[in-house]
Order: sequence, then structure tokens, then C-alpha cells
Amino acid sequence: MSLLKNRLLLFLCIVCVLPIVNLGGCKKSESLSSYSLNATYHEGALDGKLRYKFVNRYDTAFDHVDFNLHANAYCENSTTKPVTDNNLARAYPNGLSYGGIEILKVEILNQNAEFDIFGDSNCFLRVKTPTVYQGETVEIDIAFKTSIPNSKLRLGENAYAVNLADFFPTACYVKDGGFLQIPYSPFGDPYLSEISDYSVNLTVPSEFTVASCGKPTQTLVEELTTTYSYELKSARDFAFVLSKDFKVFSQNHDDVTVNYYSFSDDGESYLKTAISALEFFSKNFGDYPYQTLSLAETGFLFGGMEFSSLCYISTELEKEEKQNAIAHEIAHQWWHGGVSNDQYNSAYIDEGLAEFSAFLFFENSSLELANEMISNAKHAYKSFFDLQSVLSGNVDTTMERPLSTFKSEYEYANLSYNKSLLMFYEYYSKFGKNKTLSALKKLYSDNYGREITRAEIIKAFGRADHFNSFVDGKVII
Repeated sequence: MSLLKNRLLLFLCIVCVLPIVNLGGCKKSESLSSYSLNATYHEGALDGKLRYKFVNRYDTAFDHVDFNLHANAYCENSTTKPVTDNNLARAYPNGLSYGGIEILKVEILNQNAEFDIFGDSNCFLRVKTPTVYQGETVEIDIAFKTSIPNSKLRLGENAYAVNLADFFPTACYVKDGGFLQIPYSPFGDPYLSEISDYSVNLTVPSEFTVASCGKPTQTLVEELTTTYSYELKSARDFAFVLSKDFKVFSQNHDDVTVNYYSFSDDGESYLKTAISALEFFSKNFGDYPYQTLSLAETGFLFGGMEFSSLCYISTELEKEEKQNAIAHEIAHQWWHGGVSNDQYNSAYIDEGLAEFSAFLFFENSSLELANEMISNAKHAYKSFFDLQSVLSGNVDTTMERPLSTFKSEYEYANLSYNKSLLMFYEYYSKFGKNKTLSALKKLYSDNYGREITRAEIIKAFGRADHFNSFVDGKVII
């Protein structure tokens, strides 16, 4: 198929992913890996077709590609639950409900491909491929059906909206010559993904308004449905929020379209907060990495959740809490979107950077809120430390460890949010605002599009003793 003809077909209509003629199993490429996704939503489920182009940028040859099937964490018999027992009632206000993903067909070059579903809760998919050498690519077509639980989770239908994350297969991260199988977790963000390009079509009943990652490229209205098309370059993930009741507030700022999806007229004031945060972080860290920024209020168990160019904001938050969530989730566009890290094993990195970035923003715009953030973090962490000392006599305050080693959400939040915020704040207090902002800008510019560890933080900030004492649990707060 010629490139001209392909573009013409895409312009005339939106169809399922078209086969790309390729004379061999693999081909040379220097581009990013990419997702071409077509999904149709109807109540309780999504039907999808995914074409994933794996670009082997590594010095290892692969004969398979592994994918995460995060939706299977929502299955009834899952051993890797999406929520703790303590939060079941809040997560499922209408009673327990389940989801999951069914892989219907896998093809390479229009031929059936061998595949296997494995791991705890069947949360991984392995597709057998021709050998893919460094610099080569292989395209994998996956047809799937995802069931959506009635819940206030990343994937779920609730009284306010439909949350569509975790709904399609995503490639496992490549490290040390193999694909990482990161288990799902009932708290924290069990994700690690390389930057990829996305081209996505979503068909929904026309009464829904769609908040999405990515830049809108086309809208096709039919009798009862509307298909929205999006593109997103160099991104970590892709998600949607759908609602029949959204009020949309939008404004362009420095070539970025900022959208706030709300259920009240207060959305206009929250849009202003979002634009102010975008402006502050862009000035102090580096250019915002995308062309759009959307924040969508929705029924969600936690305060918010970040995706590349899209943020969930919980409807359960009060005004001040909502402002904090907006600043924190937008900060994640730099500390997750532009510069990422292993969120399963080193959650304190992006969460601490996002919290500290929110503090810096409020210090510039609302000193009272900034001071309150630090005071609350100190009080919460000290209460946690004292309580654990009394209960067990031995408190593990190390920060760099897998999500599975945290005994509770309480412990996870205090070490990954509060202690990490205080780690950056204490550096800021000792070495000053100019040095700190310079370090943050260096951290971002030196590592954009990459994944960082503690080593990159120390390289940007200096003072290895400071960061090591916090992360290794030696400092007393």
C-alpha cells in the first residue's frame, strides 16, 4: 500500500488498524516503539485492536515480546489486587465488581502468532516473534476485549465517569537484555515504561464527552456514536475519562491547550490553577513535553493519578486538596512523563519530586499552602515513626524498595511522599532556592526521555551524603 493511499484512507475514515506490508519478519528502524490502538466503548466493556511496533534499541536479540495485562489485576480471582481490603468499600461503593482482559487473537504479518498468558493473575502476555536484532522492528497485532468493573479505580465505571486506564496490553520494560515482569500492586504505581508514540481512535456513544491523553486529530460523528482520534509522541502511557456530564473549560497557553473537565462551574478557577502550575514548572524545570494538558474530575479512590498529558482529579477532594492534587499531578508531567523512574522499586523518586515541585509552586503563589505542606509532612512522618516504634520497636525507614515490601498504604505514603518531600525540602533549606532550582533544571534536561535512579539525582544535586542518609534510612527527622 502506498504512503499516499494510506494517508488518504486515514483521512476519509477511521478504520481498524490496517496491515502494513512487510517482506520480512523484521525491518530496520531508528524510531521509537509505537502503539496504534482502535477501541470501542460500550457499557461495561471495550473492544480493541492494537498494533504494537517493537523497536529493538538494545544490544540483545529478542525472539519474543512481553506485555503487561494490567486489567487482569481486576479479575475476581486475582492474587494481585488493585486495592487493599481496607479500601474495598470505597473502591466499590455499589458492591464488589470485577474486570479483566481477554486476548482474542495475536498476529504477525497477518499470520497467527504463538502466544502465552502467564504470571500471577495472568497479568502478562508473551508473543513469539521472528528474531529481532538490534535496530530492527516487528509489528504485533492484538485483538482484545476488556471488561470494566464498577469502581472508583484507574479502570472503572462510577457515578461520575468512566475511567479508562490499564485497559490495553502495554509492552514490558526492557532491562539487562530481558523484559521485566512488574507485578501489580494495591497501592503505589506498579509501572515502568519506555517512551513510545501513540496513535489512538476511541469510539463512544455520542452523549459522552471524552477527556484524553494526546492531541485531537479528527472527530467522526455517526448516528449514535462518535469516534475521536488522538496522537501523542514520546509518551509513557495513554488513558481516557468519559462522562455525560462534563463541563469543559479550556485555554491556550504558550502553544499548549489546557483543558479542565469538571462537574461544576468551579472548573474555571481550577483551570487557572492548572495554567499557573504549567507556567511555573515550564519556567523552572524545562519545556512541557506535550501539546495538550487535560485534567478530568472523576470518581477516584485516591487524590489523583497522572498519565502523559492527562490527570485524574478525585471528586472527593475539598477545594484546597484539589489545588494540591492539581499541582502534584501536573508536576508528574515532568517527573514521570519527561523524566521517569522505576515506580515499583523506587516510588520515592517521582512522588517526592512531584510533591516538592508542588511545594515550590505554592511557595510562589500561596505561602500558607506551602508551609502547610511541610508542616503536615513532618507531623505525619513523625507520627508514623513514633507509632511504628511503639508497635514493633523496629521501623524500616529505607525508601528504595519494592512496593510489595511496604506493610501498608500508610507506610508507603509516609516514605514515598512525606519523607521524600522532606528530603528535597531539607536540601532546599540548606543550599538555597537558586541552587535547588538549578539542580532540578539540570536533572530534567540531562535525563529527558530516560529513566533515572538515585545516582542521577545525586549527579544533578550533589551532596551524596544527604540523599543517601535519607534513602538508606539513616537520617532522623
